[in-house]
Amino acid sequence: MNQALALSTSVVRPYGDLYYADTEDRFATSSEIDLENLDKTPINTDGCWPLYSPRFLQAPSTISPDSYVKGPDLSLYVYDPKETPVSDLVLHEVEAYELLKRHPHPNIVEY
Repeated sequence: MNQALALSTSVVRPYGDLYYADTEDRFATSSEIDLENLDKTPINTDGCWPLYSPRFLQAPSTISPDSYVKGPDLSLYVYDPKETPVSDLVLHEVEAYELLKRHPHPNIVEY
């Protein structure tokens, strides 16, 4: 049984717009990717990030270099109107962290 990967998914941002593209080609560096020859699918960024709510903790304007800023994994993005939008998944996660902030537990990461 051949266990080789059939496709690679790339998230690209030519001209400021986000797209994902599947390709059978392999690239050692991103500079090898020819954006014009990829079959790009636009990513609806309105469906990726929820709108900010004042009830959420806001990050400081300067973030410590040892901090991790989490965001949605756009390489897994596939638009399907029957699926829960990525922005809703991110929102649920933020709400869980906000709950942990109000009710901290010593064995769970601090938010």
